[in-house]
Amino acid sequence: MKEHTYPIMFRVEQSHWWYAGRRKILSEFVEEICREVTDRRPRILDVGCGTGANLLMLSKYGEAEGVDVSEDALAFCRERGLDKVRLGNGEELPYEAGTFDLVTAFDVVEHMDDDLAGLREMRRVLRPGGRALLFVPTFMFLWGLQDDVVIIAAGIVCLSCEGCSKRRDSRSSARPTLTSRSSCPSCWCEN
Repeated sequence: MKEHTYPIMFRVEQSHWWYAGRRKILSEFVEEICREVTDRRPRILDVGCGTGANLLMLSKYGEAEGVDVSEDALAFCRERGLDKVRLGNGEELPYEAGTFDLVTAFDVVEHMDDDLAGLREMRRVLRPGGRALLFVPTFMFLWGLQDDVVIIAAGIVCLSCEGCSKRRDSRSSARPTLTSRSSCPSCWCEN
């Protein structure tokens, strides 16, 4: 994500209707999952925690920790009073195996350089019987400017090919499966 977007996100994600409504939906899933852990307070990891609004919500249901690739994002988490955050990426999580009861990744997996490695890492840090709660885009018509900003900032879009320069609304709605992913998530070309 572009660094200049973190201050904006920090200001709006607590009150903007989209973020607030989404957290309400997420909290119902999280509550149900965490209710199954009866012998301790659940440990929760939010992969791609951003500026921490979801991490605040998660902390209502267990001991929540976050990891993000951006020091700026983590600074905003700390400004919210969230100190259990670490710098790291989803493909190499800086945690011991079998640590968490729940791992969340909200609109993160589709931005990873290696989504399969990220999913394997999430599984690795889950305790036996642990759960992962992932949100990813379902339809390409929901892909927006923010998604383009994230993948360009991450350097995983080939900006030189014709396919990547196509308009978002002209892209195919048929996305490849995780196992057939090519190098460019914007147009799925082989560049």
